[in-house]
Amino acid sequence: MTRLPLPLVCAIVAALTLGFSGCGQKSADTSSKLVVSSASAAPDAQASSTDASDSSGVIDYRTKDPATLGIPLYPGAKTTEGGSVGSSDKTGSGQVVNLTSPDSFDTVYGWYKSQLPADAQKMKTSVMGASTATFQVGPGDEKTGKFVTVSSTGKGDTFITLSVGNSTGADAGSSPAPSNASADQSTGLQHDDLGTFGVPTYPNATESVMLPAMIGDEGKSEHGQLTTKDSFSTVYAWYKPRLRAGSEDAEAAASNHINSDGDEGAMFEISSMITL
Repeated sequence: MTRLPLPLVCAIVAALTLGFSGCGQKSADTSSKLVVSSASAAPDAQASSTDASDSSGVIDYRTKDPATLGIPLYPGAKTTEGGSVGSSDKTGSGQVVNLTSPDSFDTVYGWYKSQLPADAQKMKTSVMGASTATFQVGPGDEKTGKFVTVSSTGKGDTFITLSVGNSTGADAGSSPAPSNASADQSTGLQHDDLGTFGVPTYPNATESVMLPAMIGDEGKSEHGQLTTKDSFSTVYAWYKPRLRAGSEDAEAAASNHINSDGDEGAMFEISSMITL
């Protein structure tokens, strides 16, 4: 499932994808899924990973300085490409940063053992040359604490994973933050408001879902998905006259809307400028 983007201060390009789920086979419960995506220019590196519009949370892939996590850094350890990931929603937030060192597992493990309190080590295992050890830095639990995991396959670099969690208490009995999502109590299906994307809403949708926004060094993207029991051809025929002429992806159209996996799909690209 992908996510639908909310309006941002920049030029937004939205790609609308119609897909037929069923792996090319006829089934009584096959359905069509409508995905809307948008992307914006890279946000300020110092900006918060969430804003008021990110009601479903955020996954943040921007590079994170490990020194800001409050966990001892092994001398000479280097960050890995794409090795930072953070997440946040109304229940709290978390951050993981992955590092590597050419030093052996025993050397890195011994350094952390000497730098942290005697009771910091939570586990240590070694099986057929592969080793892992986990330390907790300070108070807290899996949701609110700080942890270091040192691991090695016995060959190549040693991996160091730093993780930090923070909880708002929303998952511990407090009232949840308001959201634009609603759920059908009888079916459990979700009905998020996807109207802010400026794309026509298919009238026979059975479920609409907004997933967490994604932030990377290149920018921010958001995605939303509608599900309907109608066939691909029915959904495609409804959207085709309602979208800008020439907006359909030519390659998908030329393939008769059948991809290499035998699934049916179509893509329309819609460009617009939204200024807030």
